[in-house]
Amino acid sequence: MNVLKRDRSTEAFSSSKLIRGCKRAGCTSTVAKIVAARVRKRAYNRISTSKIRKLAIATIRMYDSRSAKAFAGHKRH
Repeated sequence: MNVLKRDRSTEAFSSSKLIRGCKRAGCTSTVAKIVAARVRKRAYNRISTSKIRKLAIATIRMYDSRSAKAFAGHKRH
């Protein structure tokens, strides 16, 4: 499954990238893995990174509102 980036390029979906971002926002390893699994399950080919971000934030919020705010507040490049 490929992800559509802001610059319109694509790359393969990476659970490890999403897990790393969740951990940086303060999620436990367990929550980060749950988030990655749920996002992967709902994702589709050429899903945008912004849609992945929204799905991740909604899932993190179910477990840890502080980490969800940190993830949402992280500056994108």
